[in-house]
Amino acid sequence: MDWSDKSPRLKPSRSSSTGSPVLHSCESCGKTYKNRASLYTHKHRDHGNGSKTPIIK
Repeated sequence: MDWSDKSPRLKPSRSSSTGSPVLHSCESCGKTYKNRASLYTHKHRDHGNGSKTPIIK
């Protein structure tokens, strides 16, 4: 057994049982993202969370 047999193998990207990638879509605008973290960032950045604190000058 050489060193390449002991090295960890990269797992393929997750996909559905049909072989196509799993996409996460925004309920508000329909945009799709490859992972939940990107969807979460989009929701909070583009749609807000409804509890923004007003800026006082």
